[in-house]
Formats: sequence, C-alpha cells, structure tokens
Amino acid sequence: MSVRKFALILAITLIAPASLWAAITVKMATQAPVNSSWHKVLLDMGAEWEAKTAGRVKLTVYAGGTQGSEDATIRMMRPGVDQLQANLLMLSGLSDMESMPASTRNAAKSG
Repeated sequence: MSVRKFALILAITLIAPASLWAAITVKMATQAPVNSSWHKVLLDMGAEWEAKTAGRVKLTVYAGGTQGSEDATIRMMRPGVDQLQANLLMLSGLSDMESMPASTRNAAKSG
C-alpha cells in the first residue's frame, strides 16, 4: 500500500467519525398551540432524542404558527432554503402538499 493511499484511509477514518459525532439541531414548525398536548409530545420527543444521543441531536419546536402558515413553513423546508428540517402538518397542510405541482413535490422528495 502506498503512503498516499494509507494517508487517505487514515484521514477518512479520523474525519468520518468526527462528523458522525457532530451535534445537530432539528428545527420543527407546527401550528399546534403552545402548551397543547401536541406541543408537549414534541418537546418530550426532543428531550428523548437529546438523552439517547448524549446531547448530539436537539429538537427546537416552533409552536403556535410562530414561523408562519403551513404553506410558509413548507417553503422554508425546500432544498436551498433549509430554514426548517421538520414540520408537523395538520390536515389542511397535508392537502396543500398534495395539490402542489408535481415538479415541486419531486424537488421536495429529492432534497
């Protein structure tokens, strides 16, 4: 094995685990009211994620429509925008997604 190949393998084995251990924050929007049962379940889920990953995964919940309408929050999840990573949609938001043009739905799925 060449020195260059060995150095590359060593670099990958040292860098890859570091990126796997990097902390991430998932930002989630919902129209569910603050302190509602839905909101409390999301907060509990976030606390469980944080506990099970030793603090590497955190969940920030934006409840009560603080990030805007469901349409607005869906747009905030588009590739390239990436201001939100998750969204608890109500039935109206899900039906809005179904009525999106196919090209938009496919772009959202591939991102």
